[in-house]
Amino acid sequence: VLYYAREQAHDEVRRVHHFLLDASASMRGERATFARGMAIASAKKLLLAGEDVVFRFFDSRLYEPHAARAGQLPVAHLLAFRGERGRNPARVFSELERTLALSSTRDAREPVVHIFTHGALYVPRDVMAAIARRAKVSALFMLPSGGELDLDYLDLLDAHWVVDHSALAS
Repeated sequence: VLYYAREQAHDEVRRVHHFLLDASASMRGERATFARGMAIASAKKLLLAGEDVVFRFFDSRLYEPHAARAGQLPVAHLLAFRGERGRNPARVFSELERTLALSSTRDAREPVVHIFTHGALYVPRDVMAAIARRAKVSALFMLPSGGELDLDYLDLLDAHWVVDHSALAS
């Protein structure tokens, strides 16, 4: 018993990475292509490092998850997905928080949330704070031409990056 208990203590707690891709009308064209390409490249790197990856799209709702199985990314789904509704970030991220709360009771893996969206993702601060208590959160924001990133929850994120229109054009 002591032998197995000692071995179990050395096992690392694995992480599950939730990639949330914005599929709203604001993410059409270059922004969508860049976001999906970054998500695929980041996920592949994480898979090679032995991490678990789950992809979800959102617009006015949070779509069903698509996990990378046996190291294979659901590339066809990622490139072909089209959102069908408007935007409702408060609803989407409230649902994400409930999903993370439910999965924490059944899954010992540490959740990490990666958001790929544009610079006008207005999530209520209290909702983002609840998500940040349950998971590490990072975001990649694509700005429109001449746009500024002015979101009140940026300090709650573990990391964030900004890609402006000139970077996308080049």
